[in-house]
Amino acid sequence: MHLKKTFGLLSLLALPHFASAYDAQAVELANLRQDMIAMAEHIGKLQLDIETLQRENIGLRQAMNTQRAQAPSDTHLSALKAELSQNFQLQKQEIFTQVSKQIEQLGTRTQGALDSLARAIGTNKPSIAGTIKFSDDYPQEGIAYTVQPGDTLGGIAHKHNSAIKDIQNANRIADPTRDLIAGNTIFIPQRNTN
Repeated sequence: MHLKKTFGLLSLLALPHFASAYDAQAVELANLRQDMIAMAEHIGKLQLDIETLQRENIGLRQAMNTQRAQAPSDTHLSALKAELSQNFQLQKQEIFTQVSKQIEQLGTRTQGALDSLARAIGTNKPSIAGTIKFSDDYPQEGIAYTVQPGDTLGGIAHKHNSAIKDIQNANRIADPTRDLIAGNTIFIPQRNTN
């Protein structure tokens, strides 16, 4: 019995220590549970984030595949460029053909009008060459002159102190509008005024 009392006393003495150790373990266990709950919530959030990222990744891949399907490839662009170039060449050739035909038609009409005008002039007017008689009565001394664009027989005669008739006779100019050609060299007779 003595032993029981001793053991009882010891257990009473150890009880507060045991109770405080139990309380400390209970608190530690409670803290661990709180940490586990917080960690589980955090893992849940991470899983949601991962699922969101996976959905976004799938969406981006689908968008990229759609864009690739819609965007022309280099070979497709080259084919389009070649087709455009061919169409441009065909249009250019067609325009050239049409313009050539129009120029040919215009040339034919112009030639017809000129021929008609020449016939009208030929039938209504006597030949200029038949009416002008050239004379050798002009001064044999003079100068050579190269006809300039815009020159007239009267202007040349006045500029070089000569007579129109002398220039016509010396150069056999029947029609100054036709026979006086820029670039040709003519003889300008000059009379001595001394």
